[in-house]
Amino acid sequence: MASLEETWTAHALVVGSSLESITPETASRPGDDLIVRGLQRVPAERRSALAVLDLGCGVGQNVKIASLLGFDARGIEISGEAVRIAVDHGLRVEKGDLRELPYDDEQFDMLTAGGSLEHFPETEVAVKEAYRVLKPGGVLLGNVPYRVTLFVLAKYAQKAAGVWKCGYEKSFTIGQWRRVLADCGFGMRAIEISPFEAGRRRILGGALEFADRATRRIGCGGHHLFFEGLKPPALHDEPLAP
Repeated sequence: MASLEETWTAHALVVGSSLESITPETASRPGDDLIVRGLQRVPAERRSALAVLDLGCGVGQNVKIASLLGFDARGIEISGEAVRIAVDHGLRVEKGDLRELPYDDEQFDMLTAGGSLEHFPETEVAVKEAYRVLKPGGVLLGNVPYRVTLFVLAKYAQKAAGVWKCGYEKSFTIGQWRRVLADCGFGMRAIEISPFEAGRRRILGGALEFADRATRRIGCGGHHLFFEGLKPPALHDEPLAP
């Protein structure tokens, strides 16, 4: 299996151009996932004073969105090539490992983690690091793969066919992820499951997308488990967002 850096360097070379489509207008549109909506929900007049860190930011899509929304935003990413692409686009991104963050305790007001915490065995180590660098009352907005879904079948099929490009990846039920957050000190105060989308593999993906619409009607299916984790506020403090 390729190393984390090799895997996400290859991914960065594919998605780097996506940064061009992120504009002030698109960043302000109603968010299509909980991460973007969580950022947009913070009152505009408060954003410039809030430090946001995107964990495993890739080429910096969420860093750019947060910056355009007015936050003091930065990212950390294990792929040096992804960091180069982000920096070339004027984004504050540095190279580093989520399991050993190079930041002070309680340095950030908000953290985002769009599909990054599941790609190594030591997920709990990374979540504990997120808790360490987040201020009391701060929010962790992120997503991990949902386990009770047809996407798991698609993953195994892609691995068997030798076309799986995401390296190591694990998935979670709602209960499993709630326990991970709780064991690391977080409360989980919001959650939603995103629908499965076919992506580039239209034959297998299209069939699973069609089937997913049916399975979601009976309470399973979907793709990603989006969550909002809260670090308990200090005495007399209020959480960052309502």
